[in-house]
Amino acid sequence: MSALRQWLSKCIPTSGQVLDASALRAEATQRTGLTDFGDPAYEDPLARLLVSATEDADLDAIGRALIHRAVVGNLANRLRFVDARQRATQSLSEPPRRPLIIAALPRTGSTLLLQLLASHPEALSLPLWLAMRPLPPPRKEDWPKGDSRRRQAVLTSLAVRTFAPDQMRKHPVLADGRVECSHLQMSTFESLQWWGLCQVHGYAAWLDTRPLDEPYRWLKEHLQLLQADLPGNHWVLKSPAHFLRLDTVLRTFPRARVVMLHRDPVKVLASTFSLLSSGHAMTSPRPDSERLAARNLESLVSGADRVVEVRKHADPNQFLDVGYGELVRDPIGTVSRIHRWAELPHDAKVDQAVRRALKENPPDRFGRHTYSADGADAAIVRKRFSQYSERFAREIEC
Repeated sequence: MSALRQWLSKCIPTSGQVLDASALRAEATQRTGLTDFGDPAYEDPLARLLVSATEDADLDAIGRALIHRAVVGNLANRLRFVDARQRATQSLSEPPRRPLIIAALPRTGSTLLLQLLASHPEALSLPLWLAMRPLPPPRKEDWPKGDSRRRQAVLTSLAVRTFAPDQMRKHPVLADGRVECSHLQMSTFESLQWWGLCQVHGYAAWLDTRPLDEPYRWLKEHLQLLQADLPGNHWVLKSPAHFLRLDTVLRTFPRARVVMLHRDPVKVLASTFSLLSSGHAMTSPRPDSERLAARNLESLVSGADRVVEVRKHADPNQFLDVGYGELVRDPIGTVSRIHRWAELPHDAKVDQAVRRALKENPPDRFGRHTYSADGADAAIVRKRFSQYSERFAREIEC
């Protein structure tokens, strides 16, 4: 792989590696024919991301090209969003349809649960091909199988298989797979998705201090614009960011139903480290394991402590807590329980759709994800997560 990477690096033109904000904006404008990027508040997060990508991420030519492409793509998405929002005021008067939100630490089974809940015939969710370029909304006749945008998502999946083949075992990247809705926040340049792409340690530390109200407003308005042209009566949303910023989620979606998955933090840390290592390996041949482990721990502990505090004051009827073990042992029963709690229909047709989704998403579809917690000091992790583990002991142990 290193020889292939070196060869490909030599084939990438220098212009495709430039991480200059002005040049990237000019390219996005040329691509879309649009010029209004909206509120200039995004410029500071973008600048911080680019500085961190330059100083922290240890990018090679391929890494710089991938980040260049991602930034231009999201600047283009920003232009399209601002344009659509200006022309569709009626859509923004309709609240997002009955959002059902999965808010969980990473590596707690949330991706599997997303695929199962999204299989509901009346559910709206985000396949990768739409998350990568959400606007304009697809035509009803193209939903959910995809339109011309699907080709780019297929190429993205191929790139992951090429440069991070073990990623498919850990977290499959598929054109039609349902993905985290935080993709829609990337064009604010305040999104955890950027941390998943490269070692932007300084940016990630800064992001931990942000309330993220603007990215969540952005997410909400994307859903409003999309649902105007799509069938379905409820959104299924998922992202680790919803766990880390639960207070912001509740401010943005005050009537949402929130499913929280829980798992032993030691296993969560080990599995998350393994996943992020694969993502960072796509953009840098020299991932910094020690620094990654430290940032991962601090970010997740901070989010877990915030969840405990938020849940003290939130309406308990708005939440359903589910243990990782329960989901793994009985995924069909777990989905049925969630549907009943959320007052969504779960008849024979729904049950058949969920079973089909489970068959299409077996846990070892691309090979078994093996990882070890040996490198982590379990005693330290458990101490740091003590508030969270005590609050959700029943679900963690089930």
